[in-house]
Amino acid sequence: MERNIRLLYLHNFLSDFRFLTAFLVIYIAGITGSYTSAMAVIAVETLTAAAMDIPMGILSDRLGRKLTIALGSCCATLAMACYGFATTSLLLFIGSVLFGLSECLFSGNNNALLYESLKQSGREKQFHHYQGRISSMFQLGLGLSALAASFLTVFGLRFIVLAGIVPQALAVIVSLFFK
Repeated sequence: MERNIRLLYLHNFLSDFRFLTAFLVIYIAGITGSYTSAMAVIAVETLTAAAMDIPMGILSDRLGRKLTIALGSCCATLAMACYGFATTSLLLFIGSVLFGLSECLFSGNNNALLYESLKQSGREKQFHHYQGRISSMFQLGLGLSALAASFLTVFGLRFIVLAGIVPQALAVIVSLFFK
């Protein structure tokens, strides 16, 4: 199950490799015309994640870890596409709901996959060690994407958002290789 652990490193990195994160409020405000509306879009993501966490956890137990991660990655990819092609608030809100759902689908599920993978090889006592290292990949993805985005701004914010679809789509592909 070493394979699952390596894939979790890569998947977590790609999942949070979002060029948009550093400029999210500015980008959304540019479309909605209001920073208040931009924060409302972001709030919908948080509210969706809070409201759907338990139902998505139940769904995760029924679908299995691999399919849940793939579904979460698909939601994130669609959310990024909604943001990238948005010209009105509607697509932004749809994207926000999709990001909230992807967050729920990853919440707990990725840790469960890690624990189950470690348990199969008799290393479940090392869960916290691996969980900390794998979770750090989210931060590395965010940091490197923010750095890269600062150079990509010359092409405009919409380009940054559309370019952000690629790592999310790669995360979908990676999710298909979990056991």
